Amino acid sequence: MKMNLALSMLIAGSLAGCQTGGPAGSGTAAEGASDSAAITESTATLWVSGMSCPLCANNIDKQLMQVKGVSSVSVDLGSGRVVVQTPGDTKPSRKELARAIRQSGFTLTRIESP
Repeated sequence: MKMNLALSMLIAGSLAGCQTGGPAGSGTAAEGASDSAAITESTATLWVSGMSCPLCANNIDKQLMQVKGVSSVSVDLGSGRVVVQTPGDTKPSRKELARAIRQSGFTLTRIESP
């Protein structure tokens, strides 16, 4: 039963233009020379384009949770907003977050940190 649900979601995502097929492009608009600095706040908001289904959100979640310092991820498919919690002393860099988004097959348009 779970396999049928996963297959149905994959097919629906493909029909809707889901970009779960792998890395998109070699860089993003949000990457730049100063992106090696760590996020200083306990949250960061990433604006991501190309997400269209739950599989997209799951793929982004998995990639971001592998980044050292990320404790939780919240994805809003409708707005393209991804909120990353980084409460500990170890904070990821903007470049690391951008790489995770790129590796999940999507385009990061900007990162906001309060």
